[in-house]
Amino acid sequence: MRLVANWTASLRNWIYFLFSLALGLGAGAFSAQYAVRQGAAAPAVIIGPWQSFTETGGSELNPYALAYTSIYGSLKLENFEVLYFVAKKDDGNTILSGDCEYVIKGNVPDAKWWSLTIYDQNGSLIDNPAERYSFNGTNVLLKQKKEFTIALAARARAGNWIPIEAGKPFVIMLRLYSPGINSIRDANEISFPKVERLNCS
Repeated sequence: MRLVANWTASLRNWIYFLFSLALGLGAGAFSAQYAVRQGAAAPAVIIGPWQSFTETGGSELNPYALAYTSIYGSLKLENFEVLYFVAKKDDGNTILSGDCEYVIKGNVPDAKWWSLTIYDQNGSLIDNPAERYSFNGTNVLLKQKKEFTIALAARARAGNWIPIEAGKPFVIMLRLYSPGINSIRDANEISFPKVERLNCS
């Protein structure tokens, strides 16, 4: 009888231990994922809706910055080679949503090559029949050779248009390859495009 009682108590302790371990691992994974997605734990330059890690190519990034940049950027290039900026909100500080329509307006950045790409919150391209995911310095239609306007909407639009998925949040990635020296020294010198929200369903 005592043996059965000891065995039951031991089993109960193991169950408590395994439950506590699973709970701790789950909470840790959730908090780490939240910090990575929000970018809250990583040092960043924030200008309007755009934010960037102060070092994209160095080895001194903390684990959150490493994880976040591995999803939305690259760790292989230094700042003088490429600058990355992510927008998760519009100019009105509202989370980007596929239920709304947006327009990105700006001047051609001071860089040898640049691109604007749309991703879902998991860092994946948004699948669409038109196979449109990005515009860059070689395929975007310009006004007066220096101004561009890109529409973001679930339904097709004429001109520069990138599809987004209705009901789903998304992020915008701006990449500047071989940026100008002023842009490297001070991100405030960069002419960032505006992200304006239009109609919402």
